[in-house]
Amino acid sequence: MSPAPFPRATLAIVFFLSGVAGLGYEVVWGRWLHSVFGASAWALAAILSAFMAGLALGGFTAGRLGHRLRIDPLTAYGVIEIAIGVWALLLPRLLDLVVVVQGRFFFQWVEQHTLYGLVRFALSFLVLLVPTSLMGATFPLLAGYVARRSDAPTRWVGWLYGLNTAGAVAGTVVAGFVLVARFGLAGSNLLLAGVNFGVGLAAIARARVDRSRSGAALAGARPAGAPEALQPRRVAPAGGGRASLYPLILALFLVNGVFNLAHEVLWARALALIIGTTTYALSVMLAVFLAGIAAGSLWMTRRLHRLRDPLATLLRIQAAMALWVLASPLLVNLLPHLFLRGLWALGIGWASSLALKCLLSALLLLPLTLGMGAVFPLGIQLAFRGREDLSREVGDLYGVNTAGGIVGAFAAGFLLVPLVGVEGGLAVTALGHLLVVLALVLASRPGRERLRRHRWRWSAVVGVALVLPSVTGWDPLILASGVYFQPRMFYDPDGRVVLTELMSQASLRYHAEGAGATVDVLEAPGGFRALAINGKSVATSNYYDYRVQRLLGVLPLLLHPAPRQVLVIGLGTGMTSGTGSIDPATESLEIVEITAEVVGASDSFREWNLDVLRNPRTRVVVEDATHYLRFVDRRYDVITSDPIHPFVSGAGDLYSIDAYETARSKLATGGVFCQWVPLYQLAAPDIDSILRTFDEVWKNATVWVTGKDFILCGARDGYLADFQSIRAKATGDAYSEVLRRLGFWTPEEVFSAYIGRLAGLRRHFAAAAVNTLEHPFLEFSAPRAIFLTSDAANLARLLEGAAMEDPDFLADAPPDLFRALAARRPCTELVWAGFIADRRGDPGTATRLARRAFDRCPRLGYVRHFAAHTLQAYAGSIRATEPGRALALLRQARELDPYTPEIAAAISDLEAAPRSR
Repeated sequence: MSPAPFPRATLAIVFFLSGVAGLGYEVVWGRWLHSVFGASAWALAAILSAFMAGLALGGFTAGRLGHRLRIDPLTAYGVIEIAIGVWALLLPRLLDLVVVVQGRFFFQWVEQHTLYGLVRFALSFLVLLVPTSLMGATFPLLAGYVARRSDAPTRWVGWLYGLNTAGAVAGTVVAGFVLVARFGLAGSNLLLAGVNFGVGLAAIARARVDRSRSGAALAGARPAGAPEALQPRRVAPAGGGRASLYPLILALFLVNGVFNLAHEVLWARALALIIGTTTYALSVMLAVFLAGIAAGSLWMTRRLHRLRDPLATLLRIQAAMALWVLASPLLVNLLPHLFLRGLWALGIGWASSLALKCLLSALLLLPLTLGMGAVFPLGIQLAFRGREDLSREVGDLYGVNTAGGIVGAFAAGFLLVPLVGVEGGLAVTALGHLLVVLALVLASRPGRERLRRHRWRWSAVVGVALVLPSVTGWDPLILASGVYFQPRMFYDPDGRVVLTELMSQASLRYHAEGAGATVDVLEAPGGFRALAINGKSVATSNYYDYRVQRLLGVLPLLLHPAPRQVLVIGLGTGMTSGTGSIDPATESLEIVEITAEVVGASDSFREWNLDVLRNPRTRVVVEDATHYLRFVDRRYDVITSDPIHPFVSGAGDLYSIDAYETARSKLATGGVFCQWVPLYQLAAPDIDSILRTFDEVWKNATVWVTGKDFILCGARDGYLADFQSIRAKATGDAYSEVLRRLGFWTPEEVFSAYIGRLAGLRRHFAAAAVNTLEHPFLEFSAPRAIFLTSDAANLARLLEGAAMEDPDFLADAPPDLFRALAARRPCTELVWAGFIADRRGDPGTATRLARRAFDRCPRLGYVRHFAAHTLQAYAGSIRATEPGRALALLRQARELDPYTPEIAAAISDLEAAPRSR
């Protein structure tokens, strides 16, 4: 009896759309897991492991039990698609329940970071296991349906796998670039559920058509009462001895799952150093990875009927994949240079950088992922044992492959990276992949026969694999450079890439790789240091960063009369935390840092951060800050938020209305909240969104300018501090030392940074988007501005729109304070204009403005401080060509500002330079 016809176009469309929905859910649900884990590595591990486990369980179960169903496979497939959509609609409420359970019963384990993470992982895993298991069941059921109706079942199953993976590529791009940005999480989830419902109903309708057309014709071909779909038809095996290969193929697929997912996790970490960790960069990486698998599967499916020895082909692909991973460090070191050259050729911009990130990801990943995709149709061909119903083979292979993926993903992220790093992890997995495959092949008779025939060739492969790790290696300085973040600094005036020359002048003071990030501390000539996370410089010891970090620490202490309980969000260099510990009234300083490796890195800044980690009042908690604040049973007098730039994926959560409301709920009476906001690499709508979101929660917010950044502060019940208490604090030893180094030589000078209440800017941001966890506006908007040199324009716009009010929020501010501030306003405005010129890259104008301010107000500390900075910056620019003049400028700077030790250090460094040549 010939196979019954089947609707090829219909199946191709529905399974493609099923792939779209599946990966769309992975993107959307992964963000929803921030409510459980925060934006941590545990959220990524949970979503990846749950998907792998569910696909494995569903695939294996459907493959083993699908033939027992009392309905035909296509109807069962349709019902399951609808069930996935129903569960998707229930998922938000179920995750809310997980949040309540873990907060109520397990939060006491928060300082046992791994244990607490595993508990939350298990709870989320269980909730996600049901829909992902249903997803896993769809492929074997559809494969069984097709196999009964095709003369080339293995070929059609390969096509289905490739089409479903192509749908996954589309789902990644649509969800990562459009859906969440436009419709939010709930809206995106609803749309994806609608896709499931549509696919399910289409499959059920098609099954009814099949039954009506074939029922009469097939009635005599099966026993009474048994559906046609349940009657397997035995056919001759595709090749002699094929069944004996089945255990070997299963073992190879398990091994492939382990190592392929380990490679995916490790390559994602490596590429993050080159193309960044914005939501778009992560979507590009995943889309390219899946596109390679889809293309490999579809390509091999077309070639299956031409292969004389599929097992030999499978083994060659395994060897090629391992060798590519081992040789890849030779390419990895070139990718930052290629990115910079391509960016210069195409023009520095968001769209061109996105195209380059896609191209570079493909260059590195496609040779590996094409092999991954080719393996599946080969495995189906080899595993086919002559049965009409392929669902068991598909379910077994799909199940063991994805089960191996769970082990590989978890082991790579949480074991290999912390133990041997990303580069070492790739070497271990590639060698392990090759050796385990060879061991499995040697354990089977067909495999031994093939290896014996080509033993010299395979010996050479193993030899090359063992030698490659010793002759290749990554350049950690090049990878820590963050070319995706500030590429302009790596070109000379003619557009030549000078990355190697610049980075050769730096030294690596600290390097650590953990489950969530790669953390480096770089030191440049003159002692300048920078903390980099995944290649992005997040904090430095330079003039502008030092000012904002220190002011962010001291400002809320001044605005609260007795800050006994202080919490700092984000450790970074520790400068903000260290400054936040100087008040004698402070009894407890809690620091919540999401990246464990940053704790070690902060030791490289001990001379700037007052050695805060060794302060007996200090306690560090490694956790997502919003999650921690949501459940901690404590009230704080001061909460200081020092997040990283909102273009980094997940960082925008700390600029959301949800985070602000959570922080406000944890403040004691009169408590003060202050947050850092960057002016650079953000467009005006991004700044406006942050301002409006902050204003929604903090109606008494105040705005303080530092240069290329600003600080927003709000009080829970109104500011309790009075000017006399601020004066008393500022003149004390602990405060005065910090304030003098910021250029505030008298208590009144602190208010030179104050530009007015946030309410005075409402006319500018009234129509801006509110950033929420549900609608993460900044997550998708901020990365588009990454190449804008916008800090000068944003600062000018902020100053022009501000009310320039007196600090009348203070209860007893004396009139003479307001008169003094008014008299100094012209000098303050000259300093602000100097900031703008400096950030526009016009040091000559900045120096002239500083000189004018000094001539007018020579006694003001912040004027002298800025004038000294302009001289120091100019001295640095001519240091190599005119060292004598540079030294004279530095000595003038020291006379202007004797309180900044970096000036003295630069003088010492330059004076020592001739003797060291």
